[in-house]
Amino acid sequence: MSLENFTDGDLLYATKLNKNFKEVEQQTTVKSTIAGAKNGATNSLELTKIGKIVYVTGEAKVPNANGSSTTVECWAIPDGFKPKKDTNFQTAVGAWEDTAKSLFRATTGGNIVAIVNKNSSDTHYFNSFWIIN
Repeated sequence: MSLENFTDGDLLYATKLNKNFKEVEQQTTVKSTIAGAKNGATNSLELTKIGKIVYVTGEAKVPNANGSSTTVECWAIPDGFKPKKDTNFQTAVGAWEDTAKSLFRATTGGNIVAIVNKNSSDTHYFNSFWIIN
């Protein structure tokens, strides 16, 4: 059976599939920790690279940043984990007040910067990703 005559409900077995597909490149998982928080940021964030996607997770407090014209460097991204292009993302914030507009950017220069953050005492929960070269 080839994929050309595969119909819904047919069973495909590995031996038949191997004849139709080339081996797919194995995805490697690499983990790193972003340490060395700067400018009042706290804690470390974990980076997990799977193929060409980097996931950033963790929780931290970050310095105030009051708008897109004021960015504050918070962490340096290690080589091999830097984004292909500047990537903006939001974080969940553990606070009572309205700080839903907390915005960060992973830069091609190798930093995670705070773009908008109203309160440096809030805890941010990072769970985002970007594409690398």
